[in-house]
Amino acid sequence: MKLYYATTSPYSRKVRIVARECLVSDDIEEVLVNPFEDDARLLAANPAGLVPTLMMDNNTPLIDSPVICHYLISLSKNKTLLPDDNEQYWQVRQLEAQADAILDQALGVVMEKRRETKWQSPIVLARKYEKLERCLSRLPEYTDTPATTLTLGDIAIGCALSYLEFRIPDLNWRAQRPDLDKWQKSLNPRLSFQETRPGD
Repeated sequence: MKLYYATTSPYSRKVRIVARECLVSDDIEEVLVNPFEDDARLLAANPAGLVPTLMMDNNTPLIDSPVICHYLISLSKNKTLLPDDNEQYWQVRQLEAQADAILDQALGVVMEKRRETKWQSPIVLARKYEKLERCLSRLPEYTDTPATTLTLGDIAIGCALSYLEFRIPDLNWRAQRPDLDKWQKSLNPRLSFQETRPGD
């Protein structure tokens, strides 16, 4: 398999962490690309030029991080990432969706701030910051270290929080949610998180 990714993409990071936690990363060739440069290899696999994109062994592309993560989990014997129990399964899927909602708003902030200052919209930025605040306040209370019970939802939230700190430090989410701060820091020692830090 071949994975097209960018080091600063939180969606790419989520997939790369899942691959490591599923013990299938050795079967994947990771190809670093810049999605803003219309890399021909990436466009051949994904005409939208988005990362991550996974080329399966049969040369069929998979796009969108939830799809890729679920495919990699299907190849693994690690059943904790996406539990078989129906209620737990949907809880994990919902947590994954909450994380992606945070990332969608965060990316909107990042792209707006990359515009020339005179063209930036204070209204757009304020709305997105408000949505980020609401999303963070609705996350579950994290009082326990994930340790061996890491799920896909945990990975997605961990990536989203790291991205906020990486790209939007003025949000200062750690001060608002000390429980999230403690929980997110407990993820950092995991090799899968160390090897995929944003920008490395």
